[in-house]
Amino acid sequence: MVDNLAKDAVSKDPIYIDPRLLMYKGNVCWNRNLIEKEVTIMIKHIRETQWIEEFFNLHRNECWNNSETLAEIEWPYTFRVLKGNMELTNFSEHELNSFKVKIRTEELPTLDNLIKRKPHVYSSKWKCPMCLKDDETYSHLWKCEHLRQVNQNMIDFAL
Repeated sequence: MVDNLAKDAVSKDPIYIDPRLLMYKGNVCWNRNLIEKEVTIMIKHIRETQWIEEFFNLHRNECWNNSETLAEIEWPYTFRVLKGNMELTNFSEHELNSFKVKIRTEELPTLDNLIKRKPHVYSSKWKCPMCLKDDETYSHLWKCEHLRQVNQNMIDFAL
């Protein structure tokens, strides 16, 4: 049922609520149903739902679009990590957000990705430059003993 509602909602115009309406006290209804949540919280949930929909409609995110994976995602942490500092719009914040997207979509310039892009430049015989033992893949970034502290620092920073 929820999937059908989401599918129907895609073809409709986005919801726009004039911010001046938030100054007034009263009840908010949708399709003659009383909305019992605080209006600002309801709008926040609508925006987050729209963001999730946009996220899953991107071709690069098809790998995340299954019920098992969705059940494993800690959505509050995911939003907090991906949003970052919404008040700053400087270059370093842009770089950090770009890095977050590349982590999420497995597009970091690991050796296996570089070999796919330019096999004439990068050798498949090369190993991880940190441990010099294993192939440098996306999953290796999280398992390499030499990167363990870096990974922990990133997790601590994100939370």
